[in-house]
Amino acid sequence: MTRCAYNRFVSQRSRRALIAAAIVCVAAAAFAQRRFDDFGFGGYGRVPAIHNIPYDGRFTFVRVKYETAPGGYWAGGRPSWVHGFPLAEQNLMRIMTDMSYLAPHVEDINVITLDDPELFKYPVAYIIEVGWWTLTDVEAAALRAYIQKGGFVIVDD
Repeated sequence: MTRCAYNRFVSQRSRRALIAAAIVCVAAAAFAQRRFDDFGFGGYGRVPAIHNIPYDGRFTFVRVKYETAPGGYWAGGRPSWVHGFPLAEQNLMRIMTDMSYLAPHVEDINVITLDDPELFKYPVAYIIEVGWWTLTDVEAAALRAYIQKGGFVIVDD
């Protein structure tokens, strides 16, 4: 191959590589414009589907749902109490399954408000992002009663 033919070959390869890189960059930029803020929850301002299971005596992790204060909404308009749901609870229940004989419901996480009488059936309640929690008098009284009757509250901010 002559030097001139070699230079032309290298030039064509470089041009093709540059075009391929440009296509990849444009595709990546276009993909990055996609909305990721709903995290599969169905769009702006939505929360994940909640499928509470009926009480059956087995340990079921309960997340407390509350009214979110202004400014306490995350990407996609999700309220602050949804943060990490349901993966955080499922991971904790997997750990409990591996480390104890608790035999909890691993995939089933119940979501209950503080003023729901069902809460008293569950020994542990989890409240997250309490900095955005607007506690009503009714909820405060229910929380007080829950704790006085032996309920355990995990608060995560």
